[in-house]
Amino acid sequence: MSEKEAVNKSNWKMFRHFIFLEIAGVCNAKCYFCCTGNKTHTSTGFMEVGLFREVLAKIYREFGGIQLNLYNWGEPLLHPEFELLISEICRYPGMTYGISTNAGVTQDFTAEMASRLAYLRFSMPGFSQGSYDRIHRLDFELVKKNIRGLVTQIRGFEPESDIYIDMHHYTFNETELPRGKEFAESLNIGFRTPYAYINDWEQKLGYIQGKVSSEYQHRVDEWLCLGAIRLERLKAPKEIVDYSCCWIAQRLVINSLGQVMTCCSAPYNDPRFVLGDFLELNIEEIEVRLARGKPVCQECCRWEVNTL
Repeated sequence: MSEKEAVNKSNWKMFRHFIFLEIAGVCNAKCYFCCTGNKTHTSTGFMEVGLFREVLAKIYREFGGIQLNLYNWGEPLLHPEFELLISEICRYPGMTYGISTNAGVTQDFTAEMASRLAYLRFSMPGFSQGSYDRIHRLDFELVKKNIRGLVTQIRGFEPESDIYIDMHHYTFNETELPRGKEFAESLNIGFRTPYAYINDWEQKLGYIQGKVSSEYQHRVDEWLCLGAIRLERLKAPKEIVDYSCCWIAQRLVINSLGQVMTCCSAPYNDPRFVLGDFLELNIEEIEVRLARGKPVCQECCRWEVNTL
């Protein structure tokens, strides 16, 4: 198969853009509003190299050269065989990958690895140790050092690489955002300030229903820019399409156990969100199951109007 044919094969309606392929179901950060960080999500460990090879081969057969996002609930740079996994991706024409990292750890990139990197995103909760103590609970100085090192490595091979910081906007870090932007500009990388939100299905639903602890409710109310988030959601165009119950269900999400999930918001340890093993399902079956949804999807859609 030529590279052009491989790229053109990526034409499935629901998954024409990219696939989330989680290589690490664990994380070194302890983000307060994340189901992995606050331990409401049970770790699924690292994807085994053999399983990764099988999943990758099937993805290429079905989609050709497509972008893989090697993360969802975990920290991909923790994978002990990270370089080997990327070398497997490089075997397939037209296939690229994206990484989102907290930069609490680092990896060494080769020229080949950098050549297939679609983007590298650094997720930050602010620009001070105080902000890190509230959310990620990582060493802020180490994070900055790792960011500098990774940018230098990758830009040394690919000067035009898409690298940027997502500094999540909380009420307590608003005065730090300009310093974060200056840091990004000093490295010649992008800078964005998306609003932070509850990235935990059960806790989000619990907050809406008034069933979380008083401490959790207080931190949501005090730390998150709730009014701005709601206004942003009201203004955002709805991407719901005819063949899917929900716009995020258009994303094919495969966890580190090789299971297909209902969406990227689904906690992996909850069987209500599991559609089946990717290696045992054909793409038509996955599309039908996602379009139909599961009872938990209907529950989610009922309170999505109040989501954070």
